[in-house]
Amino acid sequence: DVVAATPQATLTLSDGKVIRLDTARTGKLNEANTIWKTDSDNLVLRQEAGAGQPEAFNTLVTPIGTRYQVTLADGSRVWLNAGSSLRFPSTFSGASRQVILSGEGYFEIAKSKTKPFLVESGNGMIRVLGTRFNSRNYPGESESKTTLLEGQISFRAGQDSLLLRPGEQVSLTENGKISVGPVNTDQAVAWRKNLFWFQSESFE
Repeated sequence: DVVAATPQATLTLSDGKVIRLDTARTGKLNEANTIWKTDSDNLVLRQEAGAGQPEAFNTLVTPIGTRYQVTLADGSRVWLNAGSSLRFPSTFSGASRQVILSGEGYFEIAKSKTKPFLVESGNGMIRVLGTRFNSRNYPGESESKTTLLEGQISFRAGQDSLLLRPGEQVSLTENGKISVGPVNTDQAVAWRKNLFWFQSESFE
């Protein structure tokens, strides 16, 4: 059998320390006790007590042929596909919850009416309150794609903004052209189940 991806990643903490997660032991990974490795393919962030603390950003990177998942401080869950990176804070202390994605990630966002969740992905910005969606933005690809599975999200690129409904996908080309339409969401998120999905593809 061909394995689509194995659980492996590197975590760069806000203080610059780099941790290989495939060899790191389960347990706490930083001195503040906010980042924990709970098993072979999962990180969990535990919100620090006290409000108004500065956001300390960490970066999770998955090499080609690997993937990893992280539960953020607010309870939102992110699955990171191969060749991707996610920059996220140890705690969400501002008026919004913002992360930066390069590559592909699947998001299940914890609901909050007062703190919108923002995903900066290439030239686009995704704004949600609580939903499930997939974002794909690999350097070198001609377009980025965001697919909505549940709830509602706002997608903004430059001066253009639109709302997505479940089952729709928005594409953004390198020259800033936006298009939206219905898609097969199972195909868009097949990677999260460690599946390759080929439909109407050339042999190449």
